[in-house]
Amino acid sequence: MPRKPRLILENASYHVYNQINNHRSLNLVDDTYDMFKTLLHDLKTQFNIDIYAYCLMTNHYHIELKTKQANIDKAMNYFGFYYARYINAQTNASGPVFRGRYKAKLIENDSYFLQVLRYIHLNPVEAKLCNQFDTYEWSSIQDYLEHNNNIINCNEILSKFISTNDFMHYHERGNTEKLQQFYQKKRTPNIISDNTVL
Repeated sequence: MPRKPRLILENASYHVYNQINNHRSLNLVDDTYDMFKTLLHDLKTQFNIDIYAYCLMTNHYHIELKTKQANIDKAMNYFGFYYARYINAQTNASGPVFRGRYKAKLIENDSYFLQVLRYIHLNPVEAKLCNQFDTYEWSSIQDYLEHNNNIINCNEILSKFISTNDFMHYHERGNTEKLQQFYQKKRTPNIISDNTVL
C-alpha cells in the first residue's frame, strides 16, 4: 500500500512520533534522554521550530511542534539521523533504530492543539509507567511546572489558562474519548480535525 504523502507546510502544528524497532532492546529513557533534549533544542535553534510538548517513553517518543518554514521533513530527518546514530554508538550496535519513518499528524486548530499536548503528557500514565502524569521525569510537564522555556514555549501555552493550577486541572480531566479513538485506529489520518476526530 502506498505511503500517505507528507503535509509539509509553513506555520503548521504537528504531533510527531515514532517507535523503536521491535528487534532492538534499548532503554531509551535511561540512556538517551539528555541527547533527546539536545536534539529538540537543535530543532528549535537550527530549524526555527517552536516546541510545545514532548515525552520520551521506553519504546517511542512524542513531540508537539510548530514550524515557521516548510521544513518539518528536514528537521525530523536531522533528528532521526543523529538520534539513531547516538543510540547505536551507545549500544555498540548498527542498523535501523526506529520502525520506519516518523509519523506527523497535522493539527488543524487550537482546540486539538491543547488536546494533543495533554495526550502527550498523559501517555506515561496510559502506558502504566507512572501513576501521576506530573511525576514523570522524561516529559515536558516538568518544564511547565518549572516555567522553563529553554526547549518549549511554555509561557505561550500557560497564557491560555488562568493559572498553572488551571493548566494542571485541564490534564487531570483526562483525554477526550474521541481523541483516544482517533489514536487507536489502525491507520490514523494525517490530519487531526473535526472531520477526522469523529
